[in-house]
Amino acid sequence: MLLMLEIFDKRNLRQLAVFALFTAYCAGLVALRMIWTGKLTFGFLVWNLFLAWLPIIFSSITQVLHKQKMLALAALSLVPWLLFLPNAPYILTDLVHLRPRAGVPYWYDILLIASFAFNGLLLGFFSLAQVHDVLVQRLRPAYAWGLVVLFSIASSYGIYLGRVLRWNSWDILRHPLRIALDSLRPFVHPMAHKEAVVMTIVLTGFMLGGYLVMRASASRVDQNRD
Repeated sequence: MLLMLEIFDKRNLRQLAVFALFTAYCAGLVALRMIWTGKLTFGFLVWNLFLAWLPIIFSSITQVLHKQKMLALAALSLVPWLLFLPNAPYILTDLVHLRPRAGVPYWYDILLIASFAFNGLLLGFFSLAQVHDVLVQRLRPAYAWGLVVLFSIASSYGIYLGRVLRWNSWDILRHPLRIALDSLRPFVHPMAHKEAVVMTIVLTGFMLGGYLVMRASASRVDQNRD
């Protein structure tokens, strides 16, 4: 109970409330489209956005455990965090479903998917920032940034596993051997898996670039407050 109270303290609650409002807006766009067309098209985005919330829940738990000096548990909580982290930026790849459809303006579907993708990216970046802040308190800044880069690479590769190979985060518990084999193949034969290599590199650059912009913007806001 104390852990939950710490997670939903005044500061975290304010931040999570903003994301919750944006999430409600996204869900409202899907609901309006369903009422408009009578079809369940894009209903899966609501589930994907729910999964995008999991990293920020785990990173908030990591922060609280670290604050309470429960370092072993804090480190352990990074395992499910990293496992679910790809779900946040993954929604960006749902743009592959974008095409003109009868019964609804094309601009509406563009705005709908873009809203979900933007929300997912924000959740992912904020979650990464929470973990980064914990790492900075325990490690040298260069080492903390090095881990951020590794997390971004792992997350980008996770998006490839999800979008191209159609694996889910929880499949690691159901089919660990098959996932391990699929994950290792691009490392053993990179030239035979060019899409995996290129997609991981491009997504890593995108994630790191977006994260740096977010950190720079947050830093500027803090300076203006001072």
